[in-house]
Amino acid sequence: MKRIAQLLIVLCLVACGTINEELPTYEESSIINVGDYAPDFSATTLSGESFSLSAHEGDIVLLILFSHTCPDCKSLFDDVMLYKDDIERLEATTIAVSRGGSTEDIEAYMNLHGYTFDAIADGDATIYRLYATTYVPRTYLINRQGLVEFTTIEYSSTYLPQILEQIARVVE
Repeated sequence: MKRIAQLLIVLCLVACGTINEELPTYEESSIINVGDYAPDFSATTLSGESFSLSAHEGDIVLLILFSHTCPDCKSLFDDVMLYKDDIERLEATTIAVSRGGSTEDIEAYMNLHGYTFDAIADGDATIYRLYATTYVPRTYLINRQGLVEFTTIEYSSTYLPQILEQIARVVE
């Protein structure tokens, strides 16, 4: 039995070594970049409100694309909560859009962690695919005219201070 387990481990290691799936670069995975108009979308939020990006023209919007199974997304959300008062003081609207997951999954995730900004369950990733092909979390700071002013891909603890700095510039 021990010999079979060892053989299976070796086979697994060999098989894993032969898989050479290269992920796209950040640039290759980005459909929308700084200077582009943010694609409009409409959906119902977890709070039951209708949300469309076009209805927020004239507002500053912090759009976060995430997955409820992503540890980096949780870290970003924790930072958003830490800076929530600053974001609100700068009159930016925060909306999070899941890449996959049911409304129940996303609602449970938001409640479990005490996240109080609104979210949309994008179960089939239709909204996500307007913006990107790979990687979460992604943030898009959208100005009052609907242009993307700033983006982040994946997570760094420096992102929220940078986003706040960009929001302050947009507000000026």
